[in-house]
Amino acid sequence: MRLLLLSNSTNHAGGYLEHALDTVLGFLDGAAVTFVPYALADHDAYTAKIAGVLVPLGIRVAGLHATAPRTSAEPPWAGRRRDRPSCSSGVPLPTR
Repeated sequence: MRLLLLSNSTNHAGGYLEHALDTVLGFLDGAAVTFVPYALADHDAYTAKIAGVLVPLGIRVAGLHATAPRTSAEPPWAGRRRDRPSCSSGVPLPTR
């Protein structure tokens, strides 16, 4: 399993993911992302924030909160599985 961890999404005087964007894009390699936005109360706004960075670069982003499981026994992303889920800081995680 490959795992990419970042300790922060913004460095002083930098933009969101600016300091790590090359690394994040290389890790994603074009894969779609399911973003887990639970670090902030406004899940839609937090998902829009990461989408605002990644979508213009060709990375599809969906919020986990906006996907529905097919059955209660399945994880929330089962209905609309993406190539890479990511944690609430915007760090992509592999599904394999």
